[in-house]
Amino acid sequence: MTNEELIARQAKQLEELRDENANLKECARKVKAIIYCIGGPLNDNVKGYTKDQLTTFFRIVEELEADNDKLTDGESASRSVQRFVGTPKNQ
Repeated sequence: MTNEELIARQAKQLEELRDENANLKECARKVKAIIYCIGGPLNDNVKGYTKDQLTTFFRIVEELEADNDKLTDGESASRSVQRFVGTPKNQ
């Protein structure tokens, strides 16, 4: 394989990875919007989730935000969980 072929192959892989990364970020954004019930009246717990269920949802958000130190409002994910559902029993 020549240098030109190798460079072309790597450039193609890089573009594919960039596209995949953008797609994954958009999927994560959509999942977070679903979890936060964006558009719900005052974003209340309209579906009546239990504290355990809400804790699970916010842990999912925490994983989705793993590459970010803060949520969009500047609050840490663990503090957000505590604010919404209290301290989980296993902590």
